[in-house]
Amino acid sequence: MKLKFSILTLLVVTALGVMAEPNVVDNSEQNASRKSQLATGKMQNTGESITYRNADGKALLDDIVIGDHKDIQHNGIKPFVVSDWSKQNAIQSKQIAADNHSARATRWPNNTVYYSYEAQLSQKARDAIQAGMKLISDKTAVRFVQRTNEPNYVRFFRDRGEGCYSNFGMIGGMQEISIDGDYCEQPGVVAHEIMHALGWQHEHMRPDRDAYIQVHDENIKVDHLDQYIKRRSDEVDSVGGYDYDSIMHYASKANSKNGLPTIVPLRSDIDPVRLGQRKDLSPSDVASIQHFYPGDAGQVTLNATFSAQLLTIDENGSGNLTLDLAGADLAGVRFYPDSDNTRVIAYNGIDIQAGQSNQRTVRVTPVRGAVGTANVKVRVIAANGKEATASFKLTVLKDKNGGGAGNGGTGTISKYDRSGKYKQGDIVDVNGKRYTLTVRVNNQPGGDYWIWGAYCDPTTCGENNSYSYGGWLKAYWAGAGSGGGTTASGNFDEYRQYRSGEQVQFNGRSYTLTVKVDGTRSGNYPIYGSTCAPSRCTSSQPWVNTDRRAFAYWE
Repeated sequence: MKLKFSILTLLVVTALGVMAEPNVVDNSEQNASRKSQLATGKMQNTGESITYRNADGKALLDDIVIGDHKDIQHNGIKPFVVSDWSKQNAIQSKQIAADNHSARATRWPNNTVYYSYEAQLSQKARDAIQAGMKLISDKTAVRFVQRTNEPNYVRFFRDRGEGCYSNFGMIGGMQEISIDGDYCEQPGVVAHEIMHALGWQHEHMRPDRDAYIQVHDENIKVDHLDQYIKRRSDEVDSVGGYDYDSIMHYASKANSKNGLPTIVPLRSDIDPVRLGQRKDLSPSDVASIQHFYPGDAGQVTLNATFSAQLLTIDENGSGNLTLDLAGADLAGVRFYPDSDNTRVIAYNGIDIQAGQSNQRTVRVTPVRGAVGTANVKVRVIAANGKEATASFKLTVLKDKNGGGAGNGGTGTISKYDRSGKYKQGDIVDVNGKRYTLTVRVNNQPGGDYWIWGAYCDPTTCGENNSYSYGGWLKAYWAGAGSGGGTTASGNFDEYRQYRSGEQVQFNGRSYTLTVKVDGTRSGNYPIYGSTCAPSRCTSSQPWVNTDRRAFAYWE
């Protein structure tokens, strides 16, 4: 199927643009109102002057919000670019000069858009919004979920007097889509605005438009000429051929000042009446969404994506990524981190923030003194048993300056000393065995907090018998690089992760865990205690994962 052109840019789609009902003289989604005043700003990347509307501080290009008026006057208009939410690289090293600039707008991760309503929004408008979302979700993998506490979401409201408009792409935090008046309260118009928020610009502005249409500037209202500026090829992601039937196209007489056409198809077989339809997504609209938001139409059961595919940090330092989740039910979701190189980072060096939001901060703390690379994978299991995986590659660089200050530890392996002071990530040697210290402050990595060695002896102060103080500080040692602590017996804890070969005490008996993947014992497949408890997870009744490749039992 031919993929439709898509201008995934940083524009914030503000008002469906003049393209609703065919051959209407002025059917712009964004109404010129008493609140709006014309203003001019310069593009940051080209210096090109752009005329826009200042509506109560919002800068609008027809139905696209391009930013804040005051910010544009001081700093210019940001380039019209929409990027992937998950970046290729996240460089968090002092030794590599990195451009940390990120595009203002991105595509929504995991094909999921969260939304809320203004309390005063009418039922008619809400019904139109639901119908507009359905036009998209019925044919694509994009899902719409009513917001609870998600940090990035769309808020539908009525900006009285300004018509319908939207941001371009996901800008982060709360962004608004205005549904104001009878015209906006149509499913097709709502779908057009949502398409802007997904990352699409108007079809008639694509770089190759002159081969398909003729734009008659002489017939366009002066204050709407900016809505017909052809975009440069470096400002868009064009896929497929020009689509006269796109829900993102303007009508042939949109914004006309004299009743004459503003857009005329160059092909004689194209009836101008086709332009600007707001009934449904065209086949090429659907194909274009599927290209940038791939997947099967239907409910997203569980998806997970890291904010970067490659993370680079310094020796003895640490880094942060964001893990975005999407699914029907994220309550009680569990995480099983793993590493293919435990000499660089063990699974317990991958700390995933607790909480209920769809986005979790992931703190990455390699083994002290280690350098090299490791592939990190996190299995995510929802309460309903659905599974997903997300992964990234970690690179730890040799720190020529002696290690990450402020991250705890000395960066060296030392003999355990009861009179010594130890921080998060410190490594000690006890009778030839290495142990790494974990310090938690309010359930977060302890950073510069230290404890006396006498408070927590590595041979006895483990995760199941940790040192705690005041309910806010917790510390314990685990075998360095072992990915799961020592095999010494400890009381069974349903909240702890266990790996093959580990031993526990349960009801006065000693148990050893066996984990097999594809029929072979695996020490890199963690199992939560609540998933497989000694009382019910036995060799005759083992735990088996959903794809039946892995099973576990105690004996």
